[in-house]
Amino acid sequence: MPADWPGTQSDRGCRQLIDKGRRGVKFKSMNDLSSSTPFFYLTIGQAETLVKSWIAETLKAVEPLPDPAPVFYNRLEVCKLLKISLPTLYKYTTKGIINGKKFGSRILFSKEDCEKAIKEIPVKKYSRS
Repeated sequence: MPADWPGTQSDRGCRQLIDKGRRGVKFKSMNDLSSSTPFFYLTIGQAETLVKSWIAETLKAVEPLPDPAPVFYNRLEVCKLLKISLPTLYKYTTKGIINGKKFGSRILFSKEDCEKAIKEIPVKKYSRS
């Protein structure tokens, strides 16, 4: 069994160091802490401020995420989304209610255009007479 395992001779020395940490080794400021200062010598408040400063430094180094890629739907997906048929989608594109973009041989519709079309599509109310 290695000497580092709990219950061995080195464990007793470690417990003495922890007890010293419980009594609280007083540091005047966070600058007094060096990289060689054991973490268990710190009080809860000192450890909290130290961890917060590490997190703040890490967050400053992280670059923000780029904007998400635009979402495009094909004709069938737009028909399912708007609950209309392909001929009706064709009518709406010729009237300018929804705008499609041609990529090669495909016609694609952006998510923003679909959301705008939902508001602009006329609603017909039928009544029985």
